Amino acid sequence: MQQIQTGDQQAFVKLVDRHLTKLHKFAQHMLGNPADADDIVQETFVRV
Repeated sequence: MQQIQTGDQQAFVKLVDRHLTKLHKFAQHMLGNPADADDIVQETFVRV
């Protein structure tokens, strides 16, 4: 996270690669809708 805060784009890519699938599956399970899960996951990474 410290690297991301300093603008390290590779660190951000690693974070997304590591967590995208699990986060999307969780969001889809909670929301029951793949499109809503896409939106939530995108918003989550935008806020990072």
